[in-house]
Amino acid sequence: MKLTTAALTALCFLALTACKDFSGNLVVDQKLTLVDGRSTVDVQPGTYNGQIKIQSKKKIKLEVALPQGKSTFVFKTAENLKELHSGQRIQIASSVSGQPYNVDGKYDVDYSSSGDYNGTESCTYYTTEYRCHDVRIPEQCDTVTECDPHNPSQCATRSHCKGGGYRTECGDEQVSHYGSQNVTYSYDTTTESVTLQLLSAGGRVAATFRGSDSDSSKNYSYRSECR
Repeated sequence: MKLTTAALTALCFLALTACKDFSGNLVVDQKLTLVDGRSTVDVQPGTYNGQIKIQSKKKIKLEVALPQGKSTFVFKTAENLKELHSGQRIQIASSVSGQPYNVDGKYDVDYSSSGDYNGTESCTYYTTEYRCHDVRIPEQCDTVTECDPHNPSQCATRSHCKGGGYRTECGDEQVSHYGSQNVTYSYDTTTESVTLQLLSAGGRVAATFRGSDSDSSKNYSYRSECR
């Protein structure tokens, strides 16, 4: 793993500043009874696919795919979830969460960078070229009314046009060309993870959710001239 100085500095300030979905698994060690809306749901021991959704400052949604269908369990919190920083604990009392379990968790951010890759990629470059084009000249038309000199009441209207045709215009133009260039690049990956433990009244771990969300970007350290 390669970390640049700039990346390390950025990592120190990474925080949960946007709506996030963390996909993972809920491992249930003992039977859970959780509140889903106005009803209660029993979750038997086992491992279930799920998601943690943090979409507001004061609310965590735990979505779990159960045999009877998907259930959504909401945990309220007094702390501002949007201000969480890497390594920070998430602790919610059952008296606050609205669920019959205390929550003890952690939010982490990991930054990694691949090694350098070398390759050739397509590109576009521009040249200035002197070019000429034929440009259409619009006709200039006038409306003329003509009357019979022997019968002035008999008149006709016709259009009289002049001009038209084409003229040649020349000048410098930017012309695009397809080419290729040698490049050196790496992939930088940011992985945000959340671990939440549901604790029974005696402090025993009843279930654990682990989820993560990753985002990668391609960064260039060298590009040759496109040609």
